[in-house]
Amino acid sequence: MAHWPDIDVRFPEFCIVQFAKSPGSAQVKTRLAAALNADQRRELHSLMTQHICRTAAGANLAPLQLWVDGDLDDALFASLAEQLPVSCFHQRGPDLGARMLGAAHQVLQTRTGVIFIGSDCPFLDADYLHRAALALRDKDAVIGPAVDGGYVLLGLRRPEAALFADMPWGTDAVLALTERRLRQLDWSWTRLPPLADIDRPDDLLLLDQAHLPPELRHFAQFA
Repeated sequence: MAHWPDIDVRFPEFCIVQFAKSPGSAQVKTRLAAALNADQRRELHSLMTQHICRTAAGANLAPLQLWVDGDLDDALFASLAEQLPVSCFHQRGPDLGARMLGAAHQVLQTRTGVIFIGSDCPFLDADYLHRAALALRDKDAVIGPAVDGGYVLLGLRRPEAALFADMPWGTDAVLALTERRLRQLDWSWTRLPPLADIDRPDDLLLLDQAHLPPELRHFAQFA
């Protein structure tokens, strides 16, 4: 990994944490199997991971960490760590909730807030991340809904197991259940505008947008 000097960021008290799977995983983008073969799904996942990581790094908002499910030594992550000011870590835990909670505990030992993003929403941009960071300065949490009922961003000032335990990940109940638990905790939070994940064949049409890299726009033809 390249050594990067301290980066001048606007929100040094926070950390942006991107979750990603190793492209070699057999579980990458499986819901796109009706439209893309295994190699295409791995390529799409790699491209979205790179695009989102570059966007988050280029925003210069907060230190950036990439937490990997799978092979941390994959060439994708090695390349990003060489080119961008991003630190890489291995996800640990039996499910997504446990892995997110573990990352939150680690980050919040040294930061006052953590902003989680995934690698399925290439429409996250610097302005959206900036709005999330601004909200987290005043609230206990900030959530960026996904149009399918999940979320594309979750910002927290405290690690709270109730937000991650027994969550039906990958379903349209995640957002509503998360917000219900935020109310039960009596936390203050901000909800940002919804964005789309690229999870299903019909979602590929959304990639035909001029501001996206041509390598991503290429996949719109497979919808």
